[in-house]
Amino acid sequence: MHINVNELLSSVTVHEMFFKRAGMHPERPCCSAKLLKGKPIDSYIDFTWGEIAESVSLCAWGLIDLGIRAGDRVAIFSQNRPRWIIADQAIWGACAISVPIYPNSTPEQTKYMLKDSGAKAVFIGDSSQREIARSILQDCPNLEYLISLEPLEPSSDDSILDFDRLELRGKNRRDAAGARLEKAKAEDIAAIIYTSGTTGDPKGVALTHGNFMSNLRQLRQTPLFNAQLKRDILLTNLCHLPLCHVYGRTTDYHMQMMMGGRIAFAQSYYTVPENLFEVRPHIINSIPRFYEKTYSLVKQAVDSMEGKQRLQFDKAFRIGQRFAQCMLEGKVPSPFIGFKLRWAQNNVFKLIRANLGFDRLVLANSGGGPLSDEITTFFRCLLIMMSQGYGLTETSPVLSHFLLEYKDPDHKPSLLNKLGIKWILDVLVEGQSEGKSPYIGINMLKTAGIGMLFLKDAMFREGSVGRPVVDTQIKIAGDGEILAKGPQVFERKHGYWNKPEQTAEVFDEEGWFKTGDIGLLDDKNFLFITDRKKELIVTSGGKNVAPTPIELKLIAKPYIDQAILIGDKRNFISALIVPNAKALRQALRDQGLSHATREELAESPLVRELIKQSVSEVNQELASFEQVKKFEILAFPLTEETGELTPTQKIKRRVVDNRYKNLIESMYSTK
Repeated sequence: MHINVNELLSSVTVHEMFFKRAGMHPERPCCSAKLLKGKPIDSYIDFTWGEIAESVSLCAWGLIDLGIRAGDRVAIFSQNRPRWIIADQAIWGACAISVPIYPNSTPEQTKYMLKDSGAKAVFIGDSSQREIARSILQDCPNLEYLISLEPLEPSSDDSILDFDRLELRGKNRRDAAGARLEKAKAEDIAAIIYTSGTTGDPKGVALTHGNFMSNLRQLRQTPLFNAQLKRDILLTNLCHLPLCHVYGRTTDYHMQMMMGGRIAFAQSYYTVPENLFEVRPHIINSIPRFYEKTYSLVKQAVDSMEGKQRLQFDKAFRIGQRFAQCMLEGKVPSPFIGFKLRWAQNNVFKLIRANLGFDRLVLANSGGGPLSDEITTFFRCLLIMMSQGYGLTETSPVLSHFLLEYKDPDHKPSLLNKLGIKWILDVLVEGQSEGKSPYIGINMLKTAGIGMLFLKDAMFREGSVGRPVVDTQIKIAGDGEILAKGPQVFERKHGYWNKPEQTAEVFDEEGWFKTGDIGLLDDKNFLFITDRKKELIVTSGGKNVAPTPIELKLIAKPYIDQAILIGDKRNFISALIVPNAKALRQALRDQGLSHATREELAESPLVRELIKQSVSEVNQELASFEQVKKFEILAFPLTEETGELTPTQKIKRRVVDNRYKNLIESMYSTK
């Protein structure tokens, strides 16, 4: 089915685009989850576009019946689920403003966001969120209604109702939103998204419908996405990032809506390995931590192999790396490399994909932080297209994106290039999404032809987060900070909700948005990120050290799970290191540590020696002032639950510094 892309993307709001999509194929699956009427069940079931659209309309009319007016704020405090999307679209259907809240927010955090936004109603997920909402109801003067996404027992309290009662109220107000929606404008605020915040209180970023739609139009311009959209290829993603975060919202939700795909909801972040085998998704959108963990599992499995099996795997990875190197250099792989890659795919990489639940995986997107080159190469060896991007909550979020790029940014695709894109869709997208090997039958000829038709004019940039997307300007300030302009950047007149002074601080006198990140642009306009400006370590000797690239090198080592660099205003760099317990237990099983506790591993001289060797290997790649001179081992990993990581797994460095102050000081003691 070929669709009218221009008609779809002419939508003023994401809500309008949603209903256009629903009208195109109401019988097609839109969402899939282990939920029925808000209650958990044992297997995945589908919900069609038509069913979701009907529920959205009823809930929107129900909100209007509750007295929600255009411009009112309505919060969503829930885990990911189909009803999260229904609630979000219903809020927009009432021309109100959506305020997503992280599902594991504390009572204090939840109260802050509800009070700061002035939310009039809040959709709530499970019983724990319901109890938090009830406990702070009296402290939020604007909050009038709690709407449960799970069924509730009948109650005389009109301020608390469930999803079914909201839909029932909507049935009495059919078509109540029509006049409002006719007045909807691109400059209207669509959502107030609170930053996860590594420091201080979160800031509410006010994003408009125009911001969101602009970003979708920009992403559509990627050669592969554009061709896929025109062919209306149905792909399923496994949604596990919080939809309350702008990255999850855009990639797992808005993009899938634009592409007409199916959103399969993971039960939680921790059930993703299990859900991968149940869903067998075509797309994964995740953070670097997910890909690091996946790569670490494969490395551990390979390291435990012996004899012929180990030799086969090592040989396959060498072949894959040669193929990846050709792509990086913009060279067409020779027939000899192609022949060897066919062997590697059919005898090794196919098994790895199957054992990870990746047998139908087509595309892996990474965002929210830097991803090491070693890991991107690994995924490309598996013939999974690895995409990286860069952006912030304030930029809706994508400023740059990298999937398949032409060497020349002004390149006009030839007929051969277009045929190459068609074959990529045939073999690496549609074929692999159905579990078909790119190296069998006619697919093998097309796979070989892709190099001559497309890859000869394409290129990859190792370590880059891509070129700026269409209609986006990026420049580097004198101090190295990345500055940006574009229709996806939040508007100065809206800015941070209730924080005009902080809004003014992030724009310069020429209207450039100051991202707070340090980076550079190369001669082909590819963007590279160094680190957060505020996280640069300045040693007492005046040397600038970017911690993130060094931390990435450390956690790429098999025995290191997490690493946090220390050294600001200090005379040398040190590190706190969380060991990879599983890998160490396996490596030291002959020394009697196969069942050691985390505390026992952290105190073991054998473990310290293995980690010391890993640190030494990394130090050999660094300048002397960047090298880790001392380290201490933490028994337990940093987690979101303990307050040391944000929901997107970024380190809260101030929290870590304070929590481990004595341990850090011990590394700098002169005694």
